[in-house]
Amino acid sequence: MRRAWLLAALLLPVSAAAQSVLDGVERIDFNRPESWAMKYFTSVSLLTTPGTPSPSGLGSLKAGLEAEWIPSLSTPQRTVGFDGAKTEDLNKLPVIGRVRASTGLPLGLSLTLAYVPPIRLNGVTANIFSAALGYPYSPIDPLTLGLSVHGQLGSVKGDFVCPLSEVRAGNDPQRNPFNCLSKSHDKVRMNYLGAQLSGAYDIPQARGLKPYATLAFNAMDLEFHVNARYGDVIDFTRLKTDGVTFSGTLGLLFPLTPRLEVNAEVFYSPLRVKRPPSTSTTNDGLFNVRAMAAYRFF
Repeated sequence: MRRAWLLAALLLPVSAAAQSVLDGVERIDFNRPESWAMKYFTSVSLLTTPGTPSPSGLGSLKAGLEAEWIPSLSTPQRTVGFDGAKTEDLNKLPVIGRVRASTGLPLGLSLTLAYVPPIRLNGVTANIFSAALGYPYSPIDPLTLGLSVHGQLGSVKGDFVCPLSEVRAGNDPQRNPFNCLSKSHDKVRMNYLGAQLSGAYDIPQARGLKPYATLAFNAMDLEFHVNARYGDVIDFTRLKTDGVTFSGTLGLLFPLTPRLEVNAEVFYSPLRVKRPPSTSTTNDGLFNVRAMAAYRFF
């Protein structure tokens, strides 16, 4: 309905459509193209556990820097606006980084906090806070299992709907097909709660190298707030969706020194989407690579 209304408004004469404003809340299915884009980039930000929750002492502190590859999306993948009718500018950054810190709690628990600070890069500003509470269990040496719960509150702002490149194209119908008049100020909210199972195997003969694997489910609560003007339409629509995704990692954790460790992992999450004109739902999952270096202070 919203797509048809907007396309009709764009075709109206200027005098008739000059005051066309979209300012409502629309709840959409979790497999719609817009929802797929939101859960795709939320999955990029999912907090994973390198190895298993650390069996650290009370008050211990470990801090690290993490980097994650953001795969570039094809034009069909970026065609998500208005239920798959408009191509959005989603290839903003090739990588995302964040800081992490973990500390030991009573009862063998560990708390991990992670943050993507609001540093503006290529028109994008992220402000994402994540946390995880974990517990390790070692049934037999050298195998360690772990259970953790994790969550996130955060958002990303940027000119996704009307990027500056389209605005500068002016009346060019090829480079600015929706006649964007000014750079948009869109915002996507990326919140989730979830749980993760993990397992790691220590190889003493390889200087403590630990292969590990994780499996997680994530209940996502997502919203995309449009703030754009194209043609004679001012759009403040908020698209809301929610649902559950599953994800997993395979990685290696390696201690360089008794205090310094590095890890690398591959991440995958199957993501369902129905792209018009098709009426069937297909999988278009996220596969990326992540790496981190961490130092234990005490």
